[in-house]
Amino acid sequence: MKTSLKYKNILRMLCLITSIGLSGKASANLINSDFSDGLNGWSGEYSDYNVNDDSIGFYQSVTDFAAFTGNFSTDSTNNSVTLSTSFSDPIEHFGIYLFQEFEVAANSSVISLAFEALADIATIELVDEYGNTLHNFIESGQSFDISTLVGSIVGLEISVEDDYDVGYAVDNNSLTVSNISISSIPVPEPSAFLLLPFALLLLRRKSAIQ
Repeated sequence: MKTSLKYKNILRMLCLITSIGLSGKASANLINSDFSDGLNGWSGEYSDYNVNDDSIGFYQSVTDFAAFTGNFSTDSTNNSVTLSTSFSDPIEHFGIYLFQEFEVAANSSVISLAFEALADIATIELVDEYGNTLHNFIESGQSFDISTLVGSIVGLEISVEDDYDVGYAVDNNSLTVSNISISSIPVPEPSAFLLLPFALLLLRRKSAIQ
């Protein structure tokens, strides 16, 4: 059974837009970005193919990550998550997806991450609330300035897929994402604001003397 990549991408966009739109209130910035609490705060989906009855299912919600330990694994020591395709006769999990929506908090500066991919198709994207790509971390760099997005709802999407010819045992595809972080714009200490009037006064007196 073969399915075109274009068709799969359309379905992917529709499903992720729906997931982001219905997932409730977004947190202020990412939560559990170091995966110290497993996959708490993250949502997952999978695409599979049943060899026996030649049926295919796109972008099905993961309701229990414990049932997909071969597809989603975390490492809190390395602050990472690994997504992997798999084949366990008769089911091929040829697409694995992980995402989280969040509100860009005040003083947010840059979101950055590291990754290692061994996959036919791998994506790491920051998208807006309509599913439009704001930044592709694999193609356009591992960091992105989000200071102009403060207050906006965005989503971080991570996915790995076997090539779009399904119906055969999937290759070993994996994508590891680590060290996800959002830096903040430094806020001046209160003491700096208290000293400002005195600094201005000194400058005014100096100007008057000259």
